[in-house]
Amino acid sequence: MTTKAPSAGEHTLSRCSKCKETTNHTIVAMVGDRIARVECNVCGSVHNHRGTTPPKPRTNTPRNPSQPRKNRSQLQWESLMAAADKGAAIPYNLKTPIKTGDLINHPSFGMGIILSTTRPNKMDVIFENGIKRLLCTAGD
Repeated sequence: MTTKAPSAGEHTLSRCSKCKETTNHTIVAMVGDRIARVECNVCGSVHNHRGTTPPKPRTNTPRNPSQPRKNRSQLQWESLMAAADKGAAIPYNLKTPIKTGDLINHPSFGMGIILSTTRPNKMDVIFENGIKRLLCTAGD
């Protein structure tokens, strides 16, 4: 039994990048004896030939799903909070004067440390879930 080599204009099965399914395609371009580009007969999109097997899932280093990854700001927050005196936290209030380095307790975001203040009334605070820009009364 002999198998005929595919050529441009013939039909083949390919995994469509738009339909996300293996569908019938028309061969548009060949590189040597390999199918290079195909046109989906269902949606009409032209794309590289992907064969009939779905793409393999990405496998990175195994991680423990019970311990989510921490980003850079979370690690910075943890190191700053380890050195901070949590008893000296100032409750967040627009009218309370603050300065860089103060520890505040926000009702929604929790404990945070003021990274910088911008005149006249803004501050950048690092919380466990990231850096937030809040309104304030800057003190000197």
